[in-house]
Amino acid sequence: MKKFKMLSNNYTVTANQDIITELFENELESLNDKKTHYINWFNFNTGSIYYNNNGEPYTIKQIDHENKTVVL
Repeated sequence: MKKFKMLSNNYTVTANQDIITELFENELESLNDKKTHYINWFNFNTGSIYYNNNGEPYTIKQIDHENKTVVL
């Protein structure tokens, strides 16, 4: 499965297209003053669960807080 990257709340997130699309849409909502989502990646660790907008779980495969990178 192809992986995509995007900047989300100062972290570079690498994930599949569905997650990246959702993160992008959430960022657009934030820009339009509809702040409904803010992901504080600093609170996540490797093995933590990220739940998307539909409540589907995704495991954090790798996170590096020093370099601010996340792999889902």
